[in-house]
Amino acid sequence: MNFNGAGDGASDGASDGASDGASRRRGSFISAGSGISLPVAIPLDPDGRELLGLKGGFEENDVAPGLWARNKILTLIRKPPFNNFDFAFGGKIDDPATIKLPQVEEFKHALDRRQLNLTDFGAEIADQAGSFDHYYHHILSITPRTHPNTARLIALGMHMASLVGMHFKLKYMRARPAQVHPGMMPMLPTPAHPSYPSNHATQAVTVSDLLKALLDEVGIGTQFALYLDELAERIAINRERAGLHYRSDSEAGEVLGREIAKKLLEDTDVQQIIANAKTELANRVPHTGTPLGVKL
Repeated sequence: MNFNGAGDGASDGASDGASDGASRRRGSFISAGSGISLPVAIPLDPDGRELLGLKGGFEENDVAPGLWARNKILTLIRKPPFNNFDFAFGGKIDDPATIKLPQVEEFKHALDRRQLNLTDFGAEIADQAGSFDHYYHHILSITPRTHPNTARLIALGMHMASLVGMHFKLKYMRARPAQVHPGMMPMLPTPAHPSYPSNHATQAVTVSDLLKALLDEVGIGTQFALYLDELAERIAINRERAGLHYRSDSEAGEVLGREIAKKLLEDTDVQQIIANAKTELANRVPHTGTPLGVKL
C-alpha cells in the first residue's frame, strides 16, 4: 500500500478544499482526501434569516411536552390546592411506620417468579425506569406532534405527580427494600430517594385518570378505561418486580395519584388543556363491542 500517496491525497484535498472555499467565499470545507471536499458551514439560507423556511421561529407544537409541562407547573403551584401539598394531600396516605402488611405481601411481586419476572418483564422494567409517557401515546395511537395537547396533559400529570410524590417521600423517608434486605438484588440500581410512596404508581394512576376523564368527554372512555387502569397497575407492579418498592408503596401511590388527578381536573388551566385535547381526538369513533379481555 502506498501510504505516501494516501497522505498526498489528503494533503491535496485539504489544501484544495480550503482554497476553494476561501476563493468562493461560501464557508469552510473539510477534506475527505484525494481532492474531495465536503462543505460543512455553508448555510442553507445565505442570509441566515429564513433557515428552512421557518419564518415565524420555533413552532410551539415542536416544544417537548415535558418542557411545556414543567413551565405550566410553575403556574399551578402558585395557587391552591397545589401551593400546599400537605394541606391538599396529607391526609390521603398513611404514615408507612403504621403499615403492618405481612412481609410475604410486601414482597410478593419481588420474590414470586423471580427468574420468570426477569425473563418476561426485564426489558419492559428497564424501559420504564425513567419517563414512560410513550406507553400512553401507544395506547391512544398519538404522537406529541399530531396531538400536542393530549401529550401535554400526559406530561403534566407525570410531572405534577412526581413533585407531590417526592414531597411525601422526603416527609416519610422510608428505606428501600434493598436497604432493609440486601439480598434482594434489585434488577435496577436503587434510586437515590426514599421508597414511599411509589412515584411510578403515583404518576401512572394520575395520568390514567386524567386520560379517562378526557376520553369520557370524547365519548370513548369506556373502551379505553380497562387498558388505562391495567397499564397503571402494570407499571406500578413492575417496580415491585424489580425489587425497588414494597407493595404498600404502590398502594399509597395509587391513592395519591387518584387525588392528584381529581385536583388537576378541577383547575381551569387543566380544563382548557382537556378542551383542546378533546378537539384533537374528535374524529375517534366509539367502539360498540366489548373490550378485549387482555391482561396487560
